[in-house]
Amino acid sequence: LLFAPSLPKHIQTPHWIDPSTSKLLHPPNSKRQSKLPPQPQPHIFTNNDSSSTRTKERRDFIPSSSVVVTGEQRFLEGLQTPFELKLTDEPGDPELRTIIIDGSNVAMSHGLGHFFSCRGIALAIQHFWEHGHRHISALVPQWRQKSDQRIKEQHYLTELQKLGLLSYTPSREVYGKRISSYDDRLILQLAQKTDGVIVTNDNLRDLSDESPVWRDIIKKRLLQYTFVGDLFMVPDDPLGRGGPHLDDFLRSEHRTPDPGNHSFAGSASPFLPFENPRSQTEVLNFRDRTPGGALDSSGGGGRGRGRVHGKGWDGGVQHRPGSRGMMVVPDRTPEETADLKGQLLCVFLDQDNMVTLVLQCHPAEKDINVLSDLILEQQKN
Repeated sequence: LLFAPSLPKHIQTPHWIDPSTSKLLHPPNSKRQSKLPPQPQPHIFTNNDSSSTRTKERRDFIPSSSVVVTGEQRFLEGLQTPFELKLTDEPGDPELRTIIIDGSNVAMSHGLGHFFSCRGIALAIQHFWEHGHRHISALVPQWRQKSDQRIKEQHYLTELQKLGLLSYTPSREVYGKRISSYDDRLILQLAQKTDGVIVTNDNLRDLSDESPVWRDIIKKRLLQYTFVGDLFMVPDDPLGRGGPHLDDFLRSEHRTPDPGNHSFAGSASPFLPFENPRSQTEVLNFRDRTPGGALDSSGGGGRGRGRVHGKGWDGGVQHRPGSRGMMVVPDRTPEETADLKGQLLCVFLDQDNMVTLVLQCHPAEKDINVLSDLILEQQKN
């Protein structure tokens, strides 16, 4: 081996640096790199990864803005839209019935089942006020006056109470235990005394057996509703198809509903014009008749519908007072009935049920003036 001669100290000897260890000895820009946050490395899915692992990894990358919206959030966002209760100082319709609002039911419905929304009660009262009602009472448990995070916009309760449109049902606390009266009972009592209509989506089934009067109220005087945001809505046919129109339903003396309507199944019909039940429509009535059966008083032909059962009404014929002898008048044809019905509906608007009922009860009457008088008499009853 050959050894290089030693050099003086002032002469520097070049050092050959091994590139494999150069990074360990002198890391370049080490201070600058330590300040940078670590960058997340995307996971590379392989065929060996399970589905649960993949799902978990995907959830980690979902941004926070895609969280599922909740009913509470939607309701609280709706409260950002201001609402001011405005009741005009105008006379109402004295013929309209008293409106009794189930305050708890309405408030919880507007609050989407999460909050007791006092705004919902105010919206309902304003709706009926704008439609001419002046006798309106909303009943709310007294303990709803207390401060509670779940009770929103309590100032509406105070405002409505000052206007005499809201009343509190009894409630108190004894040794920290709340004692409240059953507000549904008070609502039914008020409806009984005022002949009012109850605005609620509760069926009140637990109280239907308390008394026949309450059962009748629950059956015929419950008005359901719905909220679409801050829009309060009630149906035009509160008792179902064939029942009275909302305008008649809310009047003190509304028209008598069609006995054939399913909403009044089980209720006694006020009309008993004949012994044998007749068909619901003139078409069936015409089909059930046999040729000449309506004029056959001996009872020997057809299905026996021509037999006379005393004065007044028969299954197919009618005796007119003042006529000579045993003169009988046949029933109208379906075409005549349809024509009379059209003429009567031009006079009695939105009273299809009443017109149909009078025509069914008087199948032989063809005088439109007589039929009009019968309808007017029935409305008075």
